[in-house]
Amino acid sequence: VSRYPMGDVDLDQRVSSPDAVHVLRRQEQLPLPRGVDPRRGDVDGDGRVLGLDARAILRALVGMPVDTSTIVGLSPIECPEITRALFGGVP
Repeated sequence: VSRYPMGDVDLDQRVSSPDAVHVLRRQEQLPLPRGVDPRRGDVDGDGRVLGLDARAILRALVGMPVDTSTIVGLSPIECPEITRALFGGVP
């Protein structure tokens, strides 16, 4: 088990808005700061780091439901599993 929650792209042991920014920078193929792991930004587990992952991170941060209709292969319902994955069980 990783000590970094899924979504913690900058590896500071918490998920925050800068992590979403790193995800967006990765999607746009912009340079990333040293020490980030963009693979941790694939919060929907589809093997890609996209803006949809950044959106899920930001929605979870502000307490909004993560709409799984944007996540390939899942039905359009609130997905508390993603919130738990992002925050290690503590939203």
